[in-house]
This record gives sequence, C-alpha cells and structure tokens, in this order.
Amino acid sequence: MQVFKRPLDGRAAAKMAAGFFVLALLLQLPGNVPYDGIIVWYEAETHTLFAQHPAALVLIWRLSEMVVRGPALFTALQLASLWLAVGLLLARHRPPAWAATLFCAVLLVWPPLLATAGVTVKDVFGAHLVLLAFALAAGKNPARWFAAFAVGTLAFLLRYQFGLILPLLAIAWWPERDRRTAFAGAAGIVVVFVLVNAAVAALFVKAGPGDVLLSLRKMAIFDIAGTVAHDPSTPLTVFAREHLDTVRLTREMRAQYSPVRVDTLWQTKDSGTITPTSGVFGRLYYVPDRVVLEQWRRVASERPGAFLQHRMAAFARVIGLGDIWRCRPLTPGISTLPRPAVAAVGAQAFAPALSAKIMTSHIFPVSLTFRAVVYLGLLLLVLIVGCRDARLLAGFALAYEFSFFLLPQACEVRYAYPVMLAAIVAGAMALQRRLI
Repeated sequence: MQVFKRPLDGRAAAKMAAGFFVLALLLQLPGNVPYDGIIVWYEAETHTLFAQHPAALVLIWRLSEMVVRGPALFTALQLASLWLAVGLLLARHRPPAWAATLFCAVLLVWPPLLATAGVTVKDVFGAHLVLLAFALAAGKNPARWFAAFAVGTLAFLLRYQFGLILPLLAIAWWPERDRRTAFAGAAGIVVVFVLVNAAVAALFVKAGPGDVLLSLRKMAIFDIAGTVAHDPSTPLTVFAREHLDTVRLTREMRAQYSPVRVDTLWQTKDSGTITPTSGVFGRLYYVPDRVVLEQWRRVASERPGAFLQHRMAAFARVIGLGDIWRCRPLTPGISTLPRPAVAAVGAQAFAPALSAKIMTSHIFPVSLTFRAVVYLGLLLLVLIVGCRDARLLAGFALAYEFSFFLLPQACEVRYAYPVMLAAIVAGAMALQRRLI
C-alpha cells in the first residue's frame, strides 16, 4: 500500500503510461474509420488530394501505409501521441500512484473519450498532438522546446484552429526564456512546416483548390442560408447578378438549412447523396468563390441580426445544447460509405475494433458526458482555482471551443473532443494541487 501512495518517479510514470497505451491499442485497433477517414485513406492510396482534408493528415496516413497497410498504424500513432503526453505529464507532476492510475483509467474508458480516441480524424490526432506539445513544454532543454513547437506545428497543420497551441507554448516558454530555447522553438516550427510541405509536394497530386478555400466556401454558404432562414427578406443581390433564381434559392435555403451542420445544404431528402452537386450547394456549384464570399459579406452587413441569430443557434449546438444524437456522438467501426472508395481500399476486410463493439451495445451510455457545455464549465472553474499549467491548458481549450463561433460548420461531438480531453487533464492538474 505504501508503494501505491508514493509519488511517481519518471520511470514509474513511463511504465504506467506504456501499460495504458497497450490497453488503448487492445480497445481501439484497427481504429474507427468514419466517412471522412475513408476519404483520407483513399487519398493516401491514390496519392491524390481532393481538397477535403488537410494535406498533413493524408501524409501521415500515407507514411503509415508504407509500413502497414490499413488504418492500424495510423491509429497506433494517434494513441501513442496521447499516452506519451500522459507519461510526460505524470513525470512532471508526480501524483501518487493511486491518483495516476485513476487519471489514466478515466482517459481510457470515460465514455466520450472511449468513443472518440480511436476515430481516425484530424480532430482526434490533433488533440493528442496538442496535449503532447503542452507536455513537452517545460524546463530549459532546447531539445524539448524544439519538439514542443514541432509537435504543435504539426497539430496546426492538421487543423488550423490547433494553431492556438503555438502562442500558448510561447507563454509557457517566457518564464524560462533564453536564446537557445528560443532558437530551438523557432527551428521546430520551420523544420516541420518545410518537411511536411516538401513531402506533400513529392508524394501527392492536388485535385482541388485546397481545404482552406473549400472550408471558407462551406462556412459562407452555411452563413448565407442561416441568415436567410432567420430572415427570408434577406436580399441575395450578388447571386442575382449571376443570373441565379434567387426566389427559388431562398426557398431551398429555408427548407434545407439546419443549425446542426452545413451538410444539410447538400444532403437533401430527394438526392439521398452527400455530393456537393445537390441541394443548395448544387445551385451554387458553378458560382465562383469570390462571388460566394462577396454575397456572404453583404448578408452579414445588411442583416446582422439574423446573421447573429444563425451563429448563436449553430454555436449552441456545438456546445451540446439540443438533441445530441443529431451531432453524431458515435462513429463505431469502419464506414461502408462512400462505396467506391471503400471498395478501392478494401476497407471492409478489416474487423471492427473492440471499442466499436462496446459502443454499439445497448448499455453504452450517451449522456450528459457527451455535451461540451459540461467541460466548458469545468474549464472556467480551472481558470479560477487552477495552477498556472492548468490555467494555460484551460485557456487553450476555451479559445479553441469559441473559435467554432467564428468558424461554424457542424456540431459533431468529435469537434468537442479536444475540449473534453483538455478539461479532464487541466481539471486533474488543478485537483492535484488542491487536494494531494
């Protein structure tokens, strides 16, 4: 019992994190691959970027496939980044063994974490990299700061909102600042940025405008439709100049819009498809991006009240208000869609993960724990009572979550995963300082 009460040293922390990493592999391999994951898999195998996902994500999958075909190695790397971060944090904060075991068990089996940690999407991998960058950022060792900024940059390249970790790392670095660690951190950013872009240029052919431009177009159309839905008198004068039937377009926007996700503007009941050539997106398919963005600016300036109503309605869904099932809380197993890509990569040859079987059992709870608003409350509490490290991580998570007010697209629970993970880690750090 005395051993269980003793604070962990570095070796014990590494052993504990490694043990839970093995358990995570047993639960999550080969990974839960949703529709987006299938597209990334297909992009990796065909060496083609279809302007739907960050190139860095497809690159990681491609490099993984060079070693082991399929999602298993990608998933293992995704989980390794999480449990390496956990090991570093345990070594830094040295909780008693009982508290460390409880903390690791929560990270392993807490329902929304269990349901999401093995999902092969940028939100999950990026969240793990953010936590790893945060865990590396300590002391005056230049190698650690190089690694922290390098890992943070990779997270940024997976999802641009994760770039918020870079100023947080700078704040963490400031008290320990010196010339060597400053140079190392800057080098970490440059090296990863150059290597990723060089590898993407060497291994892939681009077949679209890029994921940033596509995301901005989606967001703009979502905002236009949302504003029209809240105020049908919203003029679409820019679209009218392009000879679009704005009366019909207004009617379709009102019928197809939902604050739950932008997808409803192309996933129409009539089409039964998720291609962007149906629904409202189909009406605007050949309209240039500059026209869409100009109409977006006009709508926001001419109908600010309706525009804000739409944004508030969409953000309420993001933080978990409303029907959680409409926000896709579970993505178990390997998707059967899109069928051509699934067939091309042979996705159905891979057995589902144990976590998928657990999630699809009737006893698996989808409850209050899947709502981001619960974790936002915990993060705000950490800002009040937490230690410096806990407050820094909580500040990142809050900024990340509120970035979805500025960049609305959908309320899927996987978008809240970084906030849930950060809230649990920051809460544990704050609790340790208060009680242990």
